[in-house]
Amino acid sequence: SQQWLSAALLRAEHCVRSFDTGTSVASMLWAVAAQRCAPPGAWMEHFLAQVQRRLHVCNLQALANIGWALATLRYRPCPAWTAAFVRAVLRRFREGARSSSLQPPGSAGLLIPVHNSSSSRGRQWGQGQLGLLAGSSSSSSS
Repeated sequence: SQQWLSAALLRAEHCVRSFDTGTSVASMLWAVAAQRCAPPGAWMEHFLAQVQRRLHVCNLQALANIGWALATLRYRPCPAWTAAFVRAVLRRFREGARSSSLQPPGSAGLLIPVHNSSSSRGRQWGQGQLGLLAGSSSSSSS
């Protein structure tokens, strides 16, 4: 019912100020989107302002949930918010690439295993699997 939705959104708006993790805000936005309700624009602007203040503590899963929720709600944030969100996603991808054996292969949008990221053989394997022989971030001489 509309009354229940209004009460839930009001409570969520109040609670978001006390959330200290990116997972908390992402989960709340995900839950709203999963209900397929369309919050008023003012509610979304306030909630996304709170999300933006926590982007620096969001992990990739939380960022993916935020992106999914926005797409599901068909809500387009302002350009400044979107730029901050994209910077947070890119920062987490870079951090993940440095700390794991998975490397993002440029614009392909897929993660592939690179057994030894410092070897040109590993880079060549990854590029060959995806047909990314041009545009590599590091050049290798064969």
